[in-house]
Amino acid sequence: MDNLTSLGVIFLVIFFASLVGFYIVIRRQLMPLRDAGGLAMVINVGSAVAVGLSSDNVDGTLAIIGGMAIGALFTGAMIIMATFFQNNQPENLAAYDAARSPKTKDQ
Repeated sequence: MDNLTSLGVIFLVIFFASLVGFYIVIRRQLMPLRDAGGLAMVINVGSAVAVGLSSDNVDGTLAIIGGMAIGALFTGAMIIMATFFQNNQPENLAAYDAARSPKTKDQ
């Protein structure tokens, strides 16, 4: 990390803060999934590209392509994890099990 400038560290912090923040936004359903995912993608790809461009000895084209790939992959993984754990919360599983359980004569 010796060739990463202080500006690059700031963009890296923005990248990670965005991942954590949008994970919470998606898990708590504070925004529609499409809006949160799109906004997270723009911020994360932009900050990942900025981290690459702030490095002194990285080609600009490589920084742009790599930043787009890394930003998109991490955002996609974050969205998948957030939606998976949101859909598999204990109360959701209990409601699913209750709906699927066979009805007895008492019910």
